[in-house]
Amino acid sequence: MRISCPHCTKALTLADNKVPAGPFHLTCPACQKRFPVDGSTTPQAAAKASAETATTETGTAPTNTAVPATPAPTPPSPASPSETPFDDELHPLRPAERELMASMPPVAFIVDLAASPIAGLRDALQQLGMEDIRHFETLDDAVEGLMDIEAGMLLIRMDKASAPPCEPLKPLETLGYAARRNTFVVLMADNVRSLDGQLAFYLQVNCLIATQDVGRFAPRVRRALLHHLRLYRHWAIRSSS
Repeated sequence: MRISCPHCTKALTLADNKVPAGPFHLTCPACQKRFPVDGSTTPQAAAKASAETATTETGTAPTNTAVPATPAPTPPSPASPSETPFDDELHPLRPAERELMASMPPVAFIVDLAASPIAGLRDALQQLGMEDIRHFETLDDAVEGLMDIEAGMLLIRMDKASAPPCEPLKPLETLGYAARRNTFVVLMADNVRSLDGQLAFYLQVNCLIATQDVGRFAPRVRRALLHHLRLYRHWAIRSSS
């Protein structure tokens, strides 16, 4: 039996031997909407009706005639899940998100306290719109630089972050209130979980990125950064009212 969904016009094929001989409802596998179907038009239904008529008229049932069964349609295989989670790709920003990102100064400070350098950080920051990227040997030097400009992002990289309070991060406490609020601090370490908000709170940073996730740095940091910018935008509105 061939029918079309009245909602999305999807062409459907049902095995005649599976169709009830009468009205029934069917759920479209494409749009998931139900609609009525008349099963009395299938060959099986017509043969049954003919047999019932013959039995009524002659009192005997006619010899059954075999009707070849139509094979049931093979259901489509479910789509394979993407190997890359949604937040691992830089998707186009909506207008409101572009406005938020534009409010972030395109300045990034990098302080690399790890034993060995890691490639790709500069490119990842440029993907986030950071045009002015500066490297510092110590966090104290970076903090001093933050006092002089309207900073955007501070990226601190270390091998392993210790339990809070993390001693290498102590210089952040000397930042003034306005400078700290205007600075988005990202900590990258081998022993943290990316976007672990609870640990980030205790370490007094804005975002955590695992070192092994350097290839996913830009989309994951942008996700946390947008959340941060939305939070402080609403805070500023409430404070001024």
